[in-house]
Amino acid sequence: GLKAVTIGNSVTAIGGWAFSYCTGLTTVVWNARSSQIPLSEFGNPMPPFSNCDRLTDFVFGEEVEHIPAYLCYNLTSLKNLVIGNSVTTIGNSAFSDCTGLTTVTWNARNVQDFQSTGGRPFSNCKNLTEFVFGEEVEHIPDYLCYKLTTLKNLVIGNSVTSIGEWAFHRCTSLTEVTIPNSVTTIGGLAFYSCTGLQKVTIGNSVKSIGDKAFYFCNGLTEVSIPNSVTSIGSGTFEDCTGLKTVTIGNSVKSIGSWAFSSCTSLTAITIPNSVTSIESGTFFSCTGLTEVTIPNSVTSIGSRAFFSCTGLKKVTIGNSVKSIGNEAFPHCTSLTAITIPNSVTSIES
Repeated sequence: GLKAVTIGNSVTAIGGWAFSYCTGLTTVVWNARSSQIPLSEFGNPMPPFSNCDRLTDFVFGEEVEHIPAYLCYNLTSLKNLVIGNSVTTIGNSAFSDCTGLTTVTWNARNVQDFQSTGGRPFSNCKNLTEFVFGEEVEHIPDYLCYKLTTLKNLVIGNSVTSIGEWAFHRCTSLTEVTIPNSVTTIGGLAFYSCTGLQKVTIGNSVKSIGDKAFYFCNGLTEVSIPNSVTSIGSGTFEDCTGLKTVTIGNSVKSIGSWAFSSCTSLTAITIPNSVTSIESGTFFSCTGLTEVTIPNSVTSIGSRAFFSCTGLKKVTIGNSVKSIGNEAFPHCTSLTAITIPNSVTSIES
């Protein structure tokens, strides 16, 4: 008959299966600042609320700093969750297999990064559709929303300064993302394989976009990289086969290797005068490219930079280029003429 439980802020430990099979329980108010849940003698978790199959509301108090491992594991009726701003650590699989969970409001300012293995907090929450980051959040942890394939609505608060690596990897239902002006770094593989993503707005404070950050986002058609960005990582937009238009800000100094590789719908690209080198494979197999101007700021063209750009008809090479790398222009079958300036000292195989 137990319907509601309040856990006080001085509690530091709860025994295994303490409230297990309390099938009438609907609400838990959790105020314990920092507590632990034991493992069995075989190392298996003993979640305190296991088989509480009507528990829909789990409320964390304002003083909670640590959410224990497996606390809400497999609570299939849990629907809405609010993580308070005082939380700094979350244990393994704290909300894993909460298959009824649809909405998470995340107010934690700066929680530790997670790993691909070892108990991501929301693994197998296969109906989670909305994730909202509050106005005090500074860092979105690595792997936080990893493989949440049903996630459709994402709200990133204006205080977030960094998005961790793999944070939204394979969130295939995301269609639109707005990265606010507060963000300065987008971690590597942050939106890797978000195949449903059609629109990304990158805030004007972002300085670096990590390796493969938008790899295989093949629904993306247009990207504008603001003037604040100084580096585009390796493979950042690789295999974005739907990408038609790219605007690169005039502060970008380096474009990583394979950054736009296999962007087969890309028909034109303007490389700003701030770029000093075109790395290996940067435009590999961009079959839709018809014309490229390499500015005077560039000193080297890397190996396979324009490999198999079969639609390329015109290339203008700036007068500061010193070296052209291995296989820079093979299989450019539409190219009829090219002028190599006096600055070039080596043309490799």
